[in-house]
Formats: sequence, structure tokens, C-alpha cells
Amino acid sequence: MLEVAVTVGITALVISAVAITTIIGLKNTEFSQNQIRSTKLAQEGLETIRSMRVSNNNIPICETSVDYGWSNSDLSSVWGHQFSNNDFYLWLNPQTQCNLKATQLSDSPNNAEKILQGKFKRTVKISDNGSSQIKQFAVTVTWDDSSGTHKSVLTTILTAYQNQ
Repeated sequence: MLEVAVTVGITALVISAVAITTIIGLKNTEFSQNQIRSTKLAQEGLETIRSMRVSNNNIPICETSVDYGWSNSDLSSVWGHQFSNNDFYLWLNPQTQCNLKATQLSDSPNNAEKILQGKFKRTVKISDNGSSQIKQFAVTVTWDDSSGTHKSVLTTILTAYQNQ
């Protein structure tokens, strides 16, 4: 009888250890998948910005009638604006007709794009990088899961150039 009780106890411990290991493994797999998806969404954001610059698509600014272009000679261009005075966030898939909005950093989650792929939020912050001809674009993708809030951040620096 004692041997049966010891065997049942050891079996229960082994099954518990396997179950716990499996659960931890599944959570880690889900986190890794979300990390990969969020990085891809951030890369997509950077590529969209580069594409906007190359194709010279204007950026409509929220709450104004001004559009920022990418032309070097344009005073209302991305290069002509000083972004250091405010935090500017760019919507890549806007719900309205504007793409760029000045906001406080604390408001940035509220000004993120709508939820992407069911759980991710993407913000694109524009800032000056020491020169009016150099701008930094930081794409942040955030998501929540059972262990808290996570984020992926990718940054690129774009310079004003002239197509010859």
C-alpha cells in the first residue's frame, strides 16, 4: 500500500511539472509571436514613412488646413518645421483626413492608431535630430497580454535630399 501511495505521489508531481512547463512554454510562444508581429508592424510603419517621402505624398495636419510636403524648398515641408516644440504623432492609417497631430507625450496612447490585427497599437513620433534637414521617426507598437504591457520600438532617421 505504501508503494502505491508513493507511486501516485511521484506521478502527480511529474504530471504537475509537465503541465506547468507546458503552460509556461505556451505563454512564451505567444509572447514571441506577438513580439514578431509587433516588430513587423513597426517595420511596416517605417516603410510607409519612407514611401511617403519617396513619392512626395503630403501629410495633412490635424486641426489646420496645412499639408506638409517633403520638398526641400517648401517652407511648409517636413524639413522646414521644428518638431522640438511639441510631440508630433503621425497616423499611417488615419480614421479622418488628417495624419499629423501635435500632442502631449502623455496622450500618445490615446492618439495611437486603431487596434491593428486585433491587439496592437502603433504610434509614429516625429522629432528633430539636430538639424532642420534631419528628422527622426520612432515607431512604437504596444500590446497587452496576461503579463502586462509590452512594446516594440524601431527608429529611423531621414534626411532631406533632392532627386536629380
